[in-house]
Amino acid sequence: MTYILYYFLIPLSLNFIYISISLPFSLDSFPFVVYTYCIQEPVIVLKGCIMLSDQNIFFIDCLRSAVHNTPLQKCNPPSEELNTIMHCAEQHAVLPMIYDRLVPALPSPSPLLPWKQQALMTVYHQTVRTQEFLRLNRLLAEADLKIPVVKGILCRHLYPQPDQRISGDEDLLVPDSAWNQMHAVLTEAGYIAQGDHDTQVATYIHAGTGLRLEAHHHLFSDSSTAFRPLNRIFADVFSRMQPYEIDGTTVYGMCPTDHMLYLLFHAYKHFLHAGFGIRQVCDINLYGCRYKEQIDWQYVQNILHSHYADVFSAAVFTIGSVYLAFPEAEYLSVSSPDPEPLLNDILNGGLYGASSEDRQHSSMITLHAFESEKQSTVSHILHTAFPPLDAMQGKYPYLLKAPALLPAAWIQRIGTYLFSGRKASAGESIRIGTERIALLRKYNMLP
Repeated sequence: MTYILYYFLIPLSLNFIYISISLPFSLDSFPFVVYTYCIQEPVIVLKGCIMLSDQNIFFIDCLRSAVHNTPLQKCNPPSEELNTIMHCAEQHAVLPMIYDRLVPALPSPSPLLPWKQQALMTVYHQTVRTQEFLRLNRLLAEADLKIPVVKGILCRHLYPQPDQRISGDEDLLVPDSAWNQMHAVLTEAGYIAQGDHDTQVATYIHAGTGLRLEAHHHLFSDSSTAFRPLNRIFADVFSRMQPYEIDGTTVYGMCPTDHMLYLLFHAYKHFLHAGFGIRQVCDINLYGCRYKEQIDWQYVQNILHSHYADVFSAAVFTIGSVYLAFPEAEYLSVSSPDPEPLLNDILNGGLYGASSEDRQHSSMITLHAFESEKQSTVSHILHTAFPPLDAMQGKYPYLLKAPALLPAAWIQRIGTYLFSGRKASAGESIRIGTERIALLRKYNMLP
């Protein structure tokens, strides 16, 4: 068999890495790389102030207007720029809010006509799903079930136009003792379980409205070494949960201190993956403002600090006060570095960092950096190219019975990637991953 040796030279900042890999066939691009030797360890440094683009500034202006229900200054951006802003709003799941602000601000709404139906239908479907979820909560109350909801409606009702803040689903944290009874109520109410309902996360969809529910035993995955410890923080939340009145219906949720912690750790979790969206920044700041007197901020800071999340959280609040006109947040007595690099990362990543496949693939680099902070950047990238057995078993079930076939699974994974037509590249994933590792260090998320 003939092997062709490929060499790649990837510039990272002012450093260079030589990469080589042997393949039994010729390919013009190869998404996974093996480092054979390294001239200098790559170091990505965030240098100076990363300026927001004019389009991002205008997008933030629109969002600030929506969150505070204030008029947007009259404007007349070029149609190309307007489309870019609307695409950004779509990526961040805030399109109805941005559309609603822009219509009265433009000389003519005609440039927004291609977005009108999507914006209006999105709000309509959200309104229908909200009313269905409130109906479900009344049915749960009739069955004497107190099941706290997290995020979703508890954040949505804080906005001036609640149903413009759309939710992909509603999340429930279900006590083990209530699991079977909840399943019975949902089934009777017209919800269809997707797969086995007795799993760590069970999904239900309401046949009439399309409302999607996710019922959780735990807030964070028990199979994740990075996030499993966070579940201990929320072990006693059921004893502290409280009712919230929303449109005349009682909805149960965690107490403000617990829910504030969860909102921050949820953003923290996604930031360690591929990123989180600007909507979460709005949710966190709105919730902090509304319930600041009921939140035990010292307890919140102590917990955040013990998980390297306090500086990151302070930066999220600083983005709220500096860019989104929230009151200056003094909730956490910890200083935050310049928040603009974090804001740029948020805006570029879209909702949950899903703006590109390159970015999503880079999450393996950042997660490995977090889990193995003492290892080198080379190690993080090798881990991305060749994940360990436990990370591969979910997608390649035959490894559960035959773990020795892990090298074959790596080859299968690479082959699937190469010939699937995906628009992603190893170099871009590495670039994004190494830059985001620098962000983790900047916000003190790595020792």
